[in-house]
Amino acid sequence: MFTHDCGRSGRSFDPWRELNRVQEDLNRFFAGAKGDYPPVNVYSNEQGLVLTADLPGVDGKELDVTVLAESVTLKGKVGEPAVEGASCSRRERFTGDFNRTLELPLRVDPEHAVADFKNGVLSLTLPRAEGAKARKINVQP
Repeated sequence: MFTHDCGRSGRSFDPWRELNRVQEDLNRFFAGAKGDYPPVNVYSNEQGLVLTADLPGVDGKELDVTVLAESVTLKGKVGEPAVEGASCSRRERFTGDFNRTLELPLRVDPEHAVADFKNGVLSLTLPRAEGAKARKINVQP
């Protein structure tokens, strides 16, 4: 294997390690381009849906949430924390603008949606639309 001492933290240059690092960076870049950020979980129950999204580094005032009957759109910007007097040696966390639209598994009532943002986690409570609620039907003999 070819190695070259480039003076970085006393480690030798390894082209395969660098190629893997570039591949990881590209995978993260294209994952963000596809709209896979932020990561979300969607839970359903009889009342409707609960959607949670991890948004570290996002200012809740800058977060734009749009709820339609069949989809939710999350827009915002993830800031980069500044470390004074230091340069970045490795960057894995997403930074920049994001825009993600999720199709919902059932129709919801946007007028009664509730959003809560604490400790970098967005929680949306999305009640079922009236037409999407189960109802009992009497069978006529």
